[in-house]
Amino acid sequence: MLQWFRRRRQAERLAQADAEALIRDHGGEAYGEARQRQRDVVLPDGTTHAGRTPAHWRRVALIVAKRTGHRVGLDTATRMASDADFSPGQKPDDPRAHTTSSSLRPLDELKRILSRK
Repeated sequence: MLQWFRRRRQAERLAQADAEALIRDHGGEAYGEARQRQRDVVLPDGTTHAGRTPAHWRRVALIVAKRTGHRVGLDTATRMASDADFSPGQKPDDPRAHTTSSSLRPLDELKRILSRK
């Protein structure tokens, strides 16, 4: 049990050191570099870049994300979609954006639509 704990602490120290090196060498791109190293071609012995396992680089990427404030868990397209406003032609400060259909009387709405023609 003690040997397992020592190996685990050593792996954590190595991940911390690799995270610091990536941040120092790659700056804002450190998270992407760690994920790229995680996805690198796996050698027959199950290791990737610098003889580390994909799990090691995944751990490094999470450490880098915590230190740099990188949002983890969402890909770029999902983050962009969650930040976007998909309502057509309306701005957030547009008062019409807050109008609900229940506030319109159906007969008045029909008259308004027919009067346009």
